[in-house]
Amino acid sequence: MSDFDDDRAYVSGLEDDRFLTVPLLEDTDYTFSNYFGLIELLGNFNTGSISHQVLVGFDVNRYVQNFENSISRAEIPPLNIFDPDYNISRPELFPNFKFEETIQSYGLLD
Repeated sequence: MSDFDDDRAYVSGLEDDRFLTVPLLEDTDYTFSNYFGLIELLGNFNTGSISHQVLVGFDVNRYVQNFENSISRAEIPPLNIFDPDYNISRPELFPNFKFEETIQSYGLLD
């Protein structure tokens, strides 16, 4: 299983050649897992002078992913690029969208 967390602040412009404006904050959480298995059986046999080889098998795959995104459009103070103040409170984030997906597949080898 893999788990990713991505927090971003999008900059929209530069005011007075020193203040970055940040109109949007985004928090994204993404997890996925991929499970798979394969079983094969190989058989060799002869019928008279002719040799044969037979391969049979079965495989299965299950892929599950979850994605959730939240945003904030709250007023964020402009960031002074020459004297940055990072001690601002984090604005409240609101759900933007989310999805869950499961794909399961099976296969036969003959």
